[in-house]
Amino acid sequence: MDSQLLGVLLLLVTLITEVKPDPPPGAIQRECRDRYFYVWIDRNFLSMQNWSIDASDDSGNKFPLTPWFASMCGFTITPDKWGNPEIRASFLACLVQNDNDDTFSLNIHLNIEHPLSPRLSSTHSFSMTCGLGYQWNSREIVCEENYMEVSVTRLFPGIAEEQMEIEDWEAVIPAAQEAITSVWQIVFQVADGEVTQLRTMTTTEAHGFGYGVNTTASRVVFRAPYKSNESRILVVS
Repeated sequence: MDSQLLGVLLLLVTLITEVKPDPPPGAIQRECRDRYFYVWIDRNFLSMQNWSIDASDDSGNKFPLTPWFASMCGFTITPDKWGNPEIRASFLACLVQNDNDDTFSLNIHLNIEHPLSPRLSSTHSFSMTCGLGYQWNSREIVCEENYMEVSVTRLFPGIAEEQMEIEDWEAVIPAAQEAITSVWQIVFQVADGEVTQLRTMTTTEAHGFGYGVNTTASRVVFRAPYKSNESRILVVS
């Protein structure tokens, strides 16, 4: 076979195996919703292939959205009732570019692994930018499927007047005052039977246990997975 013809054939094979077509219209849908980004993926587009989701920071560094990372950082990946993957990300999640707590941007990467040919594997990247819509409340609580999130204004809010027991705060204040002022610390109230104990840890220790602690331009954010050591389950009715 002529060497030039062989070279052309090899080039064509290379081009064919590296083609990564864009998703068909409607295969990936994106929306800005109340305080979170929303992404829907058609399961037929994924077919039987293995897939995963990454998010990246403003420098392009990618972070896989593993269950542990997702619950600590404010991401949720669940199927809808038809089995189509849904991705939700809090506006206050890790890796979200935050412009003065008013405009939020997120970079998402859908990785699809071809089961037979790695050369046919592909990554579909897209960015989302969402506005706040309406002003933050002094305290906002989110209960997702894999985490709880609360954010408050950095000026200490009047939480005691918002259906919180004053004695709860009085119990926490002495422990908080003992903290070194230059180091953020978290005080947990942990119920042990009828006795409430106070458990204090630094933000570094909290991150190690899977808690998310962060500050933004105007808010303090705390996030906890449901299975954290300091959480408890209450059966209601």
